[in-house]
Amino acid sequence: MLRITARQYRVLEEINHLREELGRSPSGGELAERLELKNRSGVYQILHRMARKGLIRIDRTESNFMHLHILPSGRHYLKSKSDFSDHIPAHRLKPTDVLSELLPSIDPNDMIVRATTASMSGVGIHLGDWLVVRPGVPTRNGAICLVSLSSGIARLRQIYFEGDNIRLATSNPIYPEAVLPGASVRIHGLLIAKFNVRRVGYSV
Repeated sequence: MLRITARQYRVLEEINHLREELGRSPSGGELAERLELKNRSGVYQILHRMARKGLIRIDRTESNFMHLHILPSGRHYLKSKSDFSDHIPAHRLKPTDVLSELLPSIDPNDMIVRATTASMSGVGIHLGDWLVVRPGVPTRNGAICLVSLSSGIARLRQIYFEGDNIRLATSNPIYPEAVLPGASVRIHGLLIAKFNVRRVGYSV
């Protein structure tokens, strides 16, 4: 099997998710922001190494806009890494099932979001997990929260209050933590549950 680095796997993740979010291929700047890299040149170096490995194809338009395509070898690797171990098989769900029956403690104000990166894999939150986030601000350090910065991109992070700053910690070493002014961090809510649904044999 083709071997790739943890960083290259994360780039595959982000290309895949940005294409879904934007409806087009991401730019080098958008990838750099999502990867929390300070300059685009590092992104381009990684992309060209991945292209040489046959994980992606890079096309450029006449205006030099970059189009990124994940090739079958890259998609195979993503699929193998995002397999779920604990899940609710779809064939066990009846038409009458509603979310409140599956999660009895859910509140009408709770948010359902999906983990689109592996930044918190060290605490058991994996790519593709569905997460229940309850609006509010944590009262203790180390709580896992959904946060966003000025870019508007939501991230799942462990929160630590340090004076006027907030430390945003991850549990996966390829995703760097950051210490930022508290005023620049919007805390959407606290993680209270996670679940998985695997579709078996048909789409629902």
